[in-house]
Amino acid sequence: MSKREGGSASAFLTSMDNGVNTMKSKFLTALAVVFALASPAAAQADRPNIAENVKLNDTLFAILVADEIRKQCDTISGRVLKGIGMLWELVNDARDEGYSQEEIEAYRNSDEAKAALRERGDVLMALKGVSYEDPTTFCRWGRDEIADQSLIGSLLRAN
Repeated sequence: MSKREGGSASAFLTSMDNGVNTMKSKFLTALAVVFALASPAAAQADRPNIAENVKLNDTLFAILVADEIRKQCDTISGRVLKGIGMLWELVNDARDEGYSQEEIEAYRNSDEAKAALRERGDVLMALKGVSYEDPTTFCRWGRDEIADQSLIGSLLRAN
């Protein structure tokens, strides 16, 4: 650009630098917003109460059911290390979803949560024809879960 055309080369370059800096600034601002929205604090607004988190509760429930089956049936053992690993993974998933350690601990110690899981277990046991009075029903249930390759079955091993 010449002076006759209303500017100089240095003015043009300055204008370009300002434009690039503005674009960088806008990009960095947008990037900061994306990271802020992806943060646990932002996730809190979109996440359900931990007691209503289906994924977390379904996995926890499967671990508890598998543990009960292994306790009640002498011919089935538990994949205990796998279960412990899944529990740690659950805690990490909960943190990733924005739940605080305090929320996780409160849920873990909640009598209401324990009662809800127990009730869910009683319903499933009734559907599966399982009874504490007949331990063989737990063995049948465990073998069925193993054969179905369910999440519960993945935590069990037939002896």
